[in-house]
Amino acid sequence: MLIANLTLPKELFEQLATMQPYEAFKMAIEMSSLKPMEARRALGWSESFWYRVMNDEKFYPSVMDIPHFCNVVGNPIVIFWQAAQLQEATPQPTDDACRFLTKELMDITHRLGELAASVSATVEDNKVELHEYKDVSKKLGTLMGECFSLSQAVTVKIQELSHAD
Repeated sequence: MLIANLTLPKELFEQLATMQPYEAFKMAIEMSSLKPMEARRALGWSESFWYRVMNDEKFYPSVMDIPHFCNVVGNPIVIFWQAAQLQEATPQPTDDACRFLTKELMDITHRLGELAASVSATVEDNKVELHEYKDVSKKLGTLMGECFSLSQAVTVKIQELSHAD
């Protein structure tokens, strides 16, 4: 399981947000044990297709090619690049309340991804032991607490706005 074996530091996620697609593909290959031409052959891509993907040209593999690419290079960097582009594309609010809400939701989303990776690693051996259930439960409880706190903050804001009218 690719995601289970990769911890993505926040700095790397931020770096991915600033990259062009071909740079993410190149990074994924650099992080693998394959040389570029070994990766190309393993993917079954022609030289011209490879050249177009690996250069600053608006040419990308199909959506169906991405999981295969990630499996061949042994990491999901390209998928994380896509996720980073979504975060980067989120309009940056100017209002303090909007900034707070956006930041909190992005933080919770990031932690949910970390929890998913942890669960994926836990079930990789196709069994879950008691201590693993406890670990998942603790992490899930923490995440739920953060969601509840954010929900309370939003409820307070709703009440403040309702009384302002």
